[in-house]
Amino acid sequence: MKKNNEESELKNKLQEYENDLKRIQAEFENFQKRTEKEKQELLRYASHKLIIKLINLKEDFERALENKEAKEELLQGLDLIKKEFDKLLQEEEVRYIEVLNKKYDPFIHEIIQKIISDQDESTIIEEVQKGYYYKDKIIKHPKVKISGGKENEQNNFS
Repeated sequence: MKKNNEESELKNKLQEYENDLKRIQAEFENFQKRTEKEKQELLRYASHKLIIKLINLKEDFERALENKEAKEELLQGLDLIKKEFDKLLQEEEVRYIEVLNKKYDPFIHEIIQKIISDQDESTIIEEVQKGYYYKDKIIKHPKVKISGGKENEQNNFS
C-alpha cells in the first residue's frame, strides 16, 4: 500500500514537473517571438529621428529658395543649412576622412589619378571627392589624386 502511495506521489510529481517544463518552454517560445518582433520593429523605425532631422533641413532649403531674388540672404541661408547638415552628421557620428598630404592607403583611399609632382611618391595631393566614416566604418571612400614622385625619379625606375 505504501509502495502504491509513493508511486502515485512520484507520478503526480513527475506530471507536475512535466507541466511546469511545458509551461516554461511555451513562455520561452513566446518570449523569443516577442523579442524578434520588437527587434524587427526597432530596425524598421530606427532611422525615424534622422528622417525628421532631414525633413527639417529640406524645409530650411525650401525657405531659403523662396528668397531667390535676394542673393545675399540666399547665400546666408544656404550657409546656415550647410552648418546644420554638418551638425547633423556629427550627431550621427559621421566623420570626414582627412586626406591631403597623407600617404595613400589602399584600404581607405580610391586613386583617380597618379600625377608627377614635387611631393613624395604615394602622397595624396588632391581630394576629388570627400570620404566619410560612420562610427568606425568607412561608408564612402575618398577619391584622390596621388603623387607619382618627381619626373626625374620616374625615369630612374623605368
